[in-house]
Amino acid sequence: MPRTKTPATTESSSKAPSVRPPTAKQQRAATAKLHAEEKKAKKLHTIAERRAKAEGMDKKQFIAAVVAGKYPPITAEDIANEPNPTE
Repeated sequence: MPRTKTPATTESSSKAPSVRPPTAKQQRAATAKLHAEEKKAKKLHTIAERRAKAEGMDKKQFIAAVVAGKYPPITAEDIANEPNPTE
């Protein structure tokens, strides 16, 4: 009985992919960057909640007041000085 071609051996699927999958180093770097962004966002929310509570408002109202210019913005220095979140 003669062999037939399977879909895995056809000409279109035998071409090399145009985009290589990320290497382990690239994957670790991307994961580390994502983790750092998540940590920064958690710190930002913590700072905003704490400042809003001190002013007697909820976080949304406080952020709106910061955007309106009634309070100083949260700076990168503030975020860097905030301790790391425990979660």
